[in-house]
Amino acid sequence: MEMQIGKGRDGWEAKTAIEMGAANRVLIVSTGKTNGGMVTRAVVNTDNKDGFLTWDMFGDYSARTVYKGARCTEKTVRELHQLALSKIEETLAAARAHYAAKEGAAA
Repeated sequence: MEMQIGKGRDGWEAKTAIEMGAANRVLIVSTGKTNGGMVTRAVVNTDNKDGFLTWDMFGDYSARTVYKGARCTEKTVRELHQLALSKIEETLAAARAHYAAKEGAAA
């Protein structure tokens, strides 16, 4: 789990990828600017092992984990991203529950 932080199109942003270990799923935690502040999102993508990640808009897990009405500076992005990562076990549990329910409904 390695955090990458840098300037993007909308200012400072941070990103961390976490292997979920099942079905080539990768949890992407990203922090950046949004309307009225900053937001951290958690999205699950599938690693196709060809250098690309794919995401099913209506089927994969996606959640806004933390919001803060603050300016988007390197310091606040780093703090908000660390806060989201400190709660990563809860996020991973929610993502796993999402896929368990989805797979249960498909059966």
